[in-house]
Amino acid sequence: MVDDKQGPPTQTVNIRRWLAVGLILSTIIIWVINFATLINNDYLYFPSRPRGIDDRMRAIQKEIMISKNRVEDRSKAMDILNYTKLSKNTKPKVILVYTEFFKEKVWSILNSSEVFNQWNGVKCPYFQCRLTYDHSEFLASDAVLFHAFEMPGTFALANLKKHKPKHQKWVYFGLENPDNNPKAVGLDNYFHWTLNYRRDSHFFFPYGYYYPISDYGDGRGPNAEINLRYKDKFVVWAVSHCDLPRDKYVRKLMQYIPIDIYGQCAVKFTDKPTGECKPNSPQCDELKRRYKFQLAFENSNCVDYITEKYWGAVEMGIVPVVLGGSSYGKRLAVPGSFINVMDFKTVKDLANHLKYLDENDEAYMKYFQWRRRYKVGPSGPWTCAMCAALNMNTKTVPIEKLDDYWSSKRQCGVMDKKIAQIIRNTKSN
Repeated sequence: MVDDKQGPPTQTVNIRRWLAVGLILSTIIIWVINFATLINNDYLYFPSRPRGIDDRMRAIQKEIMISKNRVEDRSKAMDILNYTKLSKNTKPKVILVYTEFFKEKVWSILNSSEVFNQWNGVKCPYFQCRLTYDHSEFLASDAVLFHAFEMPGTFALANLKKHKPKHQKWVYFGLENPDNNPKAVGLDNYFHWTLNYRRDSHFFFPYGYYYPISDYGDGRGPNAEINLRYKDKFVVWAVSHCDLPRDKYVRKLMQYIPIDIYGQCAVKFTDKPTGECKPNSPQCDELKRRYKFQLAFENSNCVDYITEKYWGAVEMGIVPVVLGGSSYGKRLAVPGSFINVMDFKTVKDLANHLKYLDENDEAYMKYFQWRRRYKVGPSGPWTCAMCAALNMNTKTVPIEKLDDYWSSKRQCGVMDKKIAQIIRNTKSN
């Protein structure tokens, strides 16, 4: 006889246990999914993609969080919103541009506080800063920006450092790669932050920038502005710096396919130059758009160094064929937008691939599918990130060995041996 006061049957207990386990697992799964939306390549994004938030604002937020992760004093870390509340009781932070920019006293790319406090047509979130070129405001400045090309002499810099306020941050800005920049010798323990095209810099200043978009907008599709009937030319290369390692590759490539070469170096590759194409002129840009491919071969093969050679082609609807020291990973270049020389064992293999794409429209148009997901804009929102950082509790220790960080020997020539091997692998006709 069964006692009515016994506990619940074993089956009921198991069901309850499984329900509890299921609840715990579902909670963990939801947490992991939410966390994954925040993290992409170790960088913070907005969680999910809610409606009503401008895609550009999400890009700014991403760069602010990347820089926050690099410059913040972890022992005094706070949420952005807490920093925002504190900043309401203080004056706007001041950034002093101390040097010229390629002989420009007032930088054309940064000529006012209004320009500094926006990116790509939207106002920087959270904080607004004040930009000045007035050296008399040195003591009142929270950050001082130095361009590597116009760096003061060692004696002048040392003297300036004697008067530097304790809280002030010095920023080392290098737009060009170490091969084409003055060496950073003698600059150890002066600068706190770096500003350049490298993804590991404190503030990311690339030659071009792309960001995800929520919706293509007008519904025309990603390739609407790519008119194949208008693309009646094959491969173009505009080159003004001669006698570089990339020249050997181009000469080998010309054995397999025709290349129209413009610029000062054209006469070094052919007895019959293609003609004139003045850089940045409307006529030249219009001519380039008629080509299917453009050689985007960098003048130096340095880590993360991707210039307007790539970005200009992408913006004009040309497929760039890239050669450089960068990995061209998704942190730096638009996924699916280019053809990388390093992906081919021989020069002939690349030539055959270009000929195949030239004859197969469907395969060629795949290089424009990225337009469904991304948009190309101006250089990254580094001003918003820097202004935000100046309102945070940041590390105070200067960079101990800037010359190691900004070293031609360490950062450039990284692909030279592999390029030479690819050329050797290619049998001559």
